Amino acid sequence: MSDEQKQPATGEPTTVNMSSTTDMRKEAEEALRVYLSQTQEKKPESESVFENQMMLHIDVNGSSLPLVITPNEKTVIGRKDPTSGDSPDIDLSTYAAYQMGVSRAHAYIERAQDHLTLHDLNSRNGTFVNGQRITPEQPQLLHNGDEVRLGKIVLRLSYRKPDQPPV
Repeated sequence: MSDEQKQPATGEPTTVNMSSTTDMRKEAEEALRVYLSQTQEKKPESESVFENQMMLHIDVNGSSLPLVITPNEKTVIGRKDPTSGDSPDIDLSTYAAYQMGVSRAHAYIERAQDHLTLHDLNSRNGTFVNGQRITPEQPQLLHNGDEVRLGKIVLRLSYRKPDQPPV
């Protein structure tokens, strides 16, 4: 594609500056991040409670089957190491994790008392909760219904009791 295009009204050539397109994209992403941070409603404390018998349902964007787990004290999320064969507790390799920017040990969910927290493990492409990038190695309280993004993979979390049907 040429950097020169014709203006619709005059037919005169115009030059498209590709670096300004990248700058505009970054500005738009930052504006969206600020907007989301200002419009995010605080979730009630009750939505963060993860009871003893609950299961964590993880809906992976683009997949029809959720991952259903009982979180350990520390549950690592990432992708399988092709060299060593080591796998994290939640292996996203089958969801094109490498191509989607998921690190081998990307993040972990910590279960403490009646809450779950998410910790980024200094991943290259970051961990986001409801559109907000979380600080590496700092706990982020999770809530029922949160959207988590690891690299470009989007996960929707829901807390369910064993006998509770999907919503």
